[in-house]
Order: sequence, then structure tokens, then C-alpha cells
Amino acid sequence: MPDPNIDPPALSLEGFEHLAPRVQPTQKRARQTLERILETAARLIDEVGIEAFNTNLLAQRAGVRIRTVYRYFPNKTAVIAALMIRFHQQSDQAMGPIQDLGDPERDWRALINHWADALLSWAARTPGALLLTGDLQGIPELLALQEHLDTAIATELVRAMQARGLSIPEEELCVICRTFIDTADALTALAVAKRSDRSAEVAEELKLVLTSYLANYLD
Repeated sequence: MPDPNIDPPALSLEGFEHLAPRVQPTQKRARQTLERILETAARLIDEVGIEAFNTNLLAQRAGVRIRTVYRYFPNKTAVIAALMIRFHQQSDQAMGPIQDLGDPERDWRALINHWADALLSWAARTPGALLLTGDLQGIPELLALQEHLDTAIATELVRAMQARGLSIPEEELCVICRTFIDTADALTALAVAKRSDRSAEVAEELKLVLTSYLANYLD
């Protein structure tokens, strides 16, 4: 579980500056207000979906004025982007360093199973977490941001596998790692989907699929 006293690692948002919050509050009361806005946004997205989510409803549910929402975010897309970035950082923290895979002394199967358990546990208890893996309603800016986030994870995985001694051309290794990430996203979304009665089975399937796939390269 992420430690609330530890700030998650910074993520480069070069090219996405227009989606960044307008201000980063430093005062306790302002930070609490921003936190309430984001927590409410996450619950609303689970409740009404991205298409019906809007800043007026967000302000009403959060108990703040609409101008307070706009003090921090220019539009609803920026609110959702802030959640996506937060969830990316929190899920990374819950799973632990991907660089651990680079240690040839580590049991890579045990590590993958730990990552799968940690990711699914985090996603199941986090409102709005399907933003990292679910349907973004064809919003180009959010789809581009999701690609950016997934690429960042895949790049870490490439470096870890290279450190482990995997001698595959980097271009091919990048494809392998993106396939790994995309598969994990799809099965995580299925495991924590509303009304899913197969979450436990899908969790085991996630572990089996990921370990079977990497066995071709790491055994």
C-alpha cells in the first residue's frame, strides 16, 4: 500500500504542460481543497463515466464553488489528467521498483506475481483507477497521455531487462515490454470491472499470462 507520507516519484510531462494544474497549493487548507476535488472526481468518474463527468457536477459534489475548481484546473480534461498521473505514480509505488527485475539474483516469476497482486489490490480499492486501463471515450489528449504513461513504464522495464542481461535488440525489446504492459492493463481492467464475478480467476490468469510470456525471454 502506498505510504501517504512519501511523495510519489516525479513524472516528466513534457508536451503535456497544458494539462498540468494551474497552481500547486502550499497552504494546508488549499491542499485539502484540491484533495477533495480530486477524490470527488475519482468517485464521480466511477459513478457516471467520463462522458457525463463535468466540472459543474464536480463542484456540486465536492461542496465547492465552480470557480474553485477552475482555480486549479482549466477544464474537465485537466482534472482527469491529474487523476491519471496520480494513479500512475500511486500504482508504481504500490508495486515497488521495476528496476528490481534487473537483479539476476531475484526470482523474476515471484517478482511478476508480486507486481500483479499489488497492482490488482491497489486498483480494486482505488476509486477511478480504471482510468489507467479503461476506455477514455476517444479523448485525444487523454489517449496521448495514456500512451505517454505506458511508454514510461515500458522504458523502465526495458532498462531492467537489459540490466538482467537480456541480449535482444532494443527495438524488439521495446515491443516485448509494451506487449507486457498492454496485456497487464487489459487484464487488470477486466479483474476490477464493476459487476465482475471473475476477479480472482482473472487475477490468476494475469499472473499466468505475464509469466508465460516473459518465460520465453528470461528462462
